[in-house]
Amino acid sequence: MNPRGILPGCCWVLGFLLTSCTGGYHNTVRGHKAGDYTAAAEQEVADAQYNLGVLYYTGKGVPQDYQAAFKWYTAAAEQGDAKAQHCLGEMCCKGEGVPQDYQTAFKWFTAAAEQGEAKAQHNIGYMYYCGEGTPKDHNAAFKWYSAAAKQGYAPSQTNLGLMYYAGECVPQNYKEAIKWLRKAARQGEASAHHYLGLMYSNGEEVPQD
Repeated sequence: MNPRGILPGCCWVLGFLLTSCTGGYHNTVRGHKAGDYTAAAEQEVADAQYNLGVLYYTGKGVPQDYQAAFKWYTAAAEQGDAKAQHCLGEMCCKGEGVPQDYQTAFKWFTAAAEQGEAKAQHNIGYMYYCGEGTPKDHNAAFKWYSAAAKQGYAPSQTNLGLMYYAGECVPQNYKEAIKWLRKAARQGEASAHHYLGLMYSNGEEVPQD
């Protein structure tokens, strides 16, 4: 269903959010050096392994080395560190330190998503929606977008609103669509503002708060 031409298919869904491995999480280790974490990482302390991966990924205090970052992220991820699992998913998507591999990315995003990591929930929602690294499954996409949206993650709120608007996997519901798009727009999500504007310009009833 494509009401009034707003939603032209898979391309309207916001894609991977591949940003956290250059910001976000990594703000916590600025100013540190590899030596601050190496001894603990070698003793299999997951936080230290993750933080060492951060330093190698960003090149802060050490020469940038994606293979070393991947090694230490993997060590932390295998101990269940959700941040490291998400970063491995990103590196596999980008082909950083390893060949690009969406199936492995999906595996690590899923591990992080199941621990409640909102960015990972969004990314596997996208992968399910467009069939990247896993068979296409819009019901699963809706499930994971909902999980991230309920945590306040604006890109997923936008996609959830668009799925309600199009009536994908749920009955078409403009009220729910507007609710989620407005939640995203209030966080400054430009695409949510864009789609709300299109709904106004198409003459659809968009009730005021």
